[in-house]
Amino acid sequence: MTEIEFEPQRAKTYRKTSRVLAFRSADAVTIHKDRGALELRAGAWLLVPLDDDGQPETNLHGVDGEEFEKTYEPCESGAPNQYVKHATVRAYQPGHAFSVDTKTRDHLEVDGATGDETSWLVQNPGGEVYVVPNDVFEGTYVEVSRS
Repeated sequence: MTEIEFEPQRAKTYRKTSRVLAFRSADAVTIHKDRGALELRAGAWLLVPLDDDGQPETNLHGVDGEEFEKTYEPCESGAPNQYVKHATVRAYQPGHAFSVDTKTRDHLEVDGATGDETSWLVQNPGGEVYVVPNDVFEGTYVEVSRS
């Protein structure tokens, strides 16, 4: 597996279109995914994506507490614990199997996250880089004009 670094010149700008249920954890949490184990520190947010009908999906993930505060906001509906990601991300498909470490500031969240030839490499505004499977990316992100 080839370990890669994010190549900004290959990326386009996207925004997330789906809502999530979000809950802050006072404890450290580990979420096991096919692409690696996500190690979240205490104070991180656990996110449950919602489908178009507002029903919970099964793709549980998490976000560092500081990153969540910078990139998510409550939904306009005012529904409890529902948020939308307002920040845009930069992303591209490397086109081959790869691995990448996901770091938030000084914390290693995923050691050697893996992606296949269709997976997306995504970078948050704070620099965190992570892997998103193609089906999840296509179902939750849309391309936007870069401002």
